[in-house]
Amino acid sequence: MESPKAVYNLSEKEMQSLFRFVEKKSVRWYDLQIEIVDHLASSIENEISLNPGMSFEFALEKIYKGFGIFGFAKIVEERQNYLEKAAKKRWWSEIRNMFKWPEVTLSLLIVSVLSILSGFLKDNLEIYFYIIYFGIILLPAIHVLLSKNIKKPLLILEHGSRYRFIPVFFQPFIIPSGLHISSIPFIIFLFITILFELATFRTYNSIRKKAEALYPAAFN
Repeated sequence: MESPKAVYNLSEKEMQSLFRFVEKKSVRWYDLQIEIVDHLASSIENEISLNPGMSFEFALEKIYKGFGIFGFAKIVEERQNYLEKAAKKRWWSEIRNMFKWPEVTLSLLIVSVLSILSGFLKDNLEIYFYIIYFGIILLPAIHVLLSKNIKKPLLILEHGSRYRFIPVFFQPFIIPSGLHISSIPFIIFLFITILFELATFRTYNSIRKKAEALYPAAFN
């Protein structure tokens, strides 16, 4: 009866060597490094278990060749696309939620406050519009920048929940230069801005919390 083959387990030193190897191959994101290292480790352990005389280095080279001439580039691209699509889906979900109960009450409150403001500021709406407009954009963005405290880069944050200044990009299109702003445009434009920023901020916070739970070692 043939005796069962011994199962090979990578040492801690070999695991750290895999992390260094993956990073040298232009995968600098800690979350993606973990995923690739897990795959490499499993494949190497299986390869050496089947071929006991094989060295760790030779097994690694053999497994890596299986990724083709572009190495891990395809994995990085696929994960970037997946994370961005997931973030967009979450962003649109936040937008829709603002028109559902109970979130619709917040939307109505925002419109009410803007209506009251437009009445108080009617003589200088253009000036106050831009003050409020850029305040809405900058305050949450500053909060995000101050809360980075990340020791290791994470792809889930760089591509999955990147804080986007959406209203800034669309401002030239929704607010033509020289437009006289009356109460109704004041309310509509600022409501859209708040809606976009709130959805973006909530999406970022949601994915940030997920990243902190999954990869605590990446944060201070």
